[in-house]
Amino acid sequence: MDGYNRGKEKLNIPTDFTSPNSSRKPQDDLVPPSHFASSAHAATLATGTQPCISWMKPSVPAAPPKDPWLGGTNTQREILTQRKENQSAVMLQGHNTRGRTPEENVSDLRTRSRERGDQWSRWEEEWCLEAEKHKAEAERLKEQMEALKDTVQRYREEIRVKNDTISRQCHDLETMNRELRNVRSEQSHLKEELIHCHGQKEKISSQLERFKKESDEELAKMRSEGEARELTLKAKMSEQQAEEAREQSFKMTEKMQQMQKKQEEELRQLNADHCVELCTARKSNHELQSKLQSVTREVLQLKSNLMEASADRDELKEHLRQMEQAYETQSATLHTLRNYIGQVVADKGEKEQLNEAVERLNKEKAALQKTTELLTVRLNSMSEIVSLQEEKMLKKALSDPLATQRADGLLVLHLWREKVFKLCVQLRLKDIELRDEREKHRSEVGLVEQQLQEERHRATVLQRSLDAGIAELDQEKLEKETLRRDLAQACKETQQLKAKSLSFEAGLKSTIEALHGFSVTFHRKIAEVDAAQAKLNSFGPRLNFARGRVETVQALFMRRVALHKVQKNSKQAEQTAESIRNLQEELTLVCQERSKLTQELKRTP
Repeated sequence: MDGYNRGKEKLNIPTDFTSPNSSRKPQDDLVPPSHFASSAHAATLATGTQPCISWMKPSVPAAPPKDPWLGGTNTQREILTQRKENQSAVMLQGHNTRGRTPEENVSDLRTRSRERGDQWSRWEEEWCLEAEKHKAEAERLKEQMEALKDTVQRYREEIRVKNDTISRQCHDLETMNRELRNVRSEQSHLKEELIHCHGQKEKISSQLERFKKESDEELAKMRSEGEARELTLKAKMSEQQAEEAREQSFKMTEKMQQMQKKQEEELRQLNADHCVELCTARKSNHELQSKLQSVTREVLQLKSNLMEASADRDELKEHLRQMEQAYETQSATLHTLRNYIGQVVADKGEKEQLNEAVERLNKEKAALQKTTELLTVRLNSMSEIVSLQEEKMLKKALSDPLATQRADGLLVLHLWREKVFKLCVQLRLKDIELRDEREKHRSEVGLVEQQLQEERHRATVLQRSLDAGIAELDQEKLEKETLRRDLAQACKETQQLKAKSLSFEAGLKSTIEALHGFSVTFHRKIAEVDAAQAKLNSFGPRLNFARGRVETVQALFMRRVALHKVQKNSKQAEQTAESIRNLQEELTLVCQERSKLTQELKRTP
């Protein structure tokens, strides 16, 4: 019992078994079977107290395999050797377990199974939690990938819609170009019409000048005729004064006065008609001049409008040229984007193939490493089991009755070491599996993160290109709206020009009609003036006849006066004075009538 207690006191559990380090390799941490063999042999030989056994082997850095594919043949050889050793160990263990009681075996198996079940349950819970976390993260990443795919599809649809809008805008630009060409043709037609109207206006102005010259000539003729008439009237008045000086020319003078009255009435009527005609002609001339001024103003305004329309046309041409350049640049950028997207898709397919090949190779490498580690662990465990069985064989060989207690202590120690070793092996196996799974999950997460980063980068590139396309489309929309407004304004101006040209044509037609009517009335008045002139000319022989009669009457009167003088020389001076006074009165009357006639002739133009 004392030896057992001493052995029990010596059993100190190492810290490496209680807190295993997952980062350390199992080949470096596991205790080799030779250590257990040496310690067991020393325990059987020594009788005193033993020092504390160091459970850790000095860490020797294992040389990494140069080529994992060449290590496969070595591992197969080791597997074959380990199978042979396992068969021999199973046979030895069967011999060893025959000496033990079945109750001890059952209790050991129960405790081991219970411990294993608890440990496995803990590990399964941890694995389930980690698996759920990884599943949730994978689902989240899948959702992100789906969202990214949806955004990419949406961006593609938006790009397609933008391409459609761009094509529609190009069609609208073509229609606008056609409309501009139509407007230009209409403007050229309007220019020709304006040139024709200007020619007509010049013709009308030349006709007006000719009419003015003719009217001035007619007025000069009429004035010369009036002066001749005044001279003839003055001569007639002088003759009448001579005739009125005679007493016996009262009847003839009365007739002459009647004739003069008639002529004066006719002249007054002719003068009044001529004044009315001149007033109407002046009014019509003033109206025509005002119409010509308004027409010239309209022509100048139309010229200014045409200049503005030509300037707007040049601006629209420049704007259309700029829009065509912007469209060419945008099409070039779209072409480069399409090429870039095609290259990215092709590179993505190649990268996915390479990533799949690398993942497959990594999986094969991990599986081979795992198999090598498991085989090394099994080899170490089998070597330890063999050493323990050899110690048991040595114990059975010893027949010293004094060493029974020591043998029991060694047996307990060996059993405890065996259990601890199995526990350590299980822990190391779990650590290896957990490490492999973690590495696998890390690689998967890194791959997914890399894909996510690539998709994000692609999404940002597409978003930027989309923003640029949207900005360009908005700019093109604004430019198209301005072009439409300019086109509507140009159409409105063309309509106004058409309306003005129509009104100008109507005004020209009305002026032509007025000029035609004025020419007709002017010719009619000229015919009337010619008729009056012919009538006045017909009055000339009458005046000559009347002059001859007046001369004959004057001669008779002179003869009669001479006879009267001869007959009345003997009469008194009173009768002569009365006759002289009567003659003077008659002379004054004749002079008054002459002055009246001269004033009336002066009043007539």
